[in-house]
Amino acid sequence: MNSLSVFASAAGAFIITVAAIFAMRPLAAAIDLVDKPGGRKRHHGIVPVVGGICMLLGALYGLSSYHGVLGGLQHFMYAAILITVTGIIDDRFRIDHKIRLVVQFVALLPMFYGAHVQFLSFGDLFGTGPLLTGGLSILASAIVVLGAINAFNMLDGLDGLAGGVALITLLLMLTLPGLSEHPESLLLIVILASVIAGFLVFNAPVQINAGIRCFMGDAGSTLLGFSLAWLMISLSQGTSKLASPIAMVWLTTVPVTDLVWTVARRLSRGQSPFYPDRGHLHHLLLDGGFNVRAVFVFLMGCAALFGTIGLTLERAHTPESQELLAWFVSAFILVVVCNAIRKRQPEAIESQG
Repeated sequence: MNSLSVFASAAGAFIITVAAIFAMRPLAAAIDLVDKPGGRKRHHGIVPVVGGICMLLGALYGLSSYHGVLGGLQHFMYAAILITVTGIIDDRFRIDHKIRLVVQFVALLPMFYGAHVQFLSFGDLFGTGPLLTGGLSILASAIVVLGAINAFNMLDGLDGLAGGVALITLLLMLTLPGLSEHPESLLLIVILASVIAGFLVFNAPVQINAGIRCFMGDAGSTLLGFSLAWLMISLSQGTSKLASPIAMVWLTTVPVTDLVWTVARRLSRGQSPFYPDRGHLHHLLLDGGFNVRAVFVFLMGCAALFGTIGLTLERAHTPESQELLAWFVSAFILVVVCNAIRKRQPEAIESQG
C-alpha cells in the first residue's frame, strides 16, 4: 500500500470537507437546510446542517484520489451516496422512519453482494463454538448496519459527540495488529478520520468556532453509522479477521449502550423505539448539571476507555464469552452512573415520555 498516496488522499479529504462547509454555509440558509432551536433543541441561533454532505464530499474525493486499487470501496461509495442523500432529504423535509429503514436496507445491498462484506458469525459468545448466521447472514448484516446507523443518529444530540466518538473508534481501529494486511479497511479508516476531523473544526464544543458552527444532521450521523458498521464487519469476519465481533462492540460501547438503553426504556413504556425523549445518556448528564463541554469530554473519555479495555481483553486472548459478560457489566455501569449524576440535581428536567 502506498503510504504517501494514503496521506495525500487523507489530506485532500480533510481540505475538501473544510472548504465545502465554508462554501455551503450560505447555501444552507438559502434552502432552509438549518437547525432552529426549540422543543428538545437547546442550541443557540440558527445553525447550518451541511456537515453530512460535506463529509461525504471529502470522503468521495479522498477515495477517488487514491492511487491504488479501491476494490470493494467502490461499492462503499455507492451506498454512502444513497445513505447521505436520503439523510439530506430527511434533514430538510422529514421522512417517515419506515422509509428511512427501507433505504438503509437497500444501501446494505452493495455492501453485501458487491463488496461481499457480510456478517457471517457472532463469534463464540457462549463458549459453545461460533454462532454462525448461515442463511440468515443478510438479516444479521442488516441488524448490524441498521443498529449502527440508528445508534449514531441517537448519539447526535450534542456538539461534537457523534463525530468525536466515531473518531475515537477509528483511531482505536488503527491499533489493530495486522491492519496493514487489510488495505481497503486501512484506507477507509484514514479517510473517514480525516473528514470527521474536518467537520469537528466546525462542531467541537469550543468557543473559537462559535461563529462558524455547523451540524452534521441525519445525513452525517447515518453516514458515520453505516461506515463504522462496514468496517466492524470487515474487520471481524472471515478467515482474515483482525478481532472478534464482541471486540467491535467494545469499540462502540457509548453509542451501542445508548441505543440499547433507549430502546429498552421506550419499549418498557409502551412507546415506539423512535419516540423522541430526553433520556439519552448525554441528556442525563446535561440534566445532572454538566455543561456541553463536560458531557463531551466525559463521554469521549468513556469511549476511549471502553474501547481500550475491549482491545486489551482481545489481545490477552480472553474468551469471547467473558468479553461479552464484561461488556454487559461495563454498559450497565455507564447507564447507572449517568442516571446517578442526573438524580443529584433535584431541579433536573424530567425525561419526557
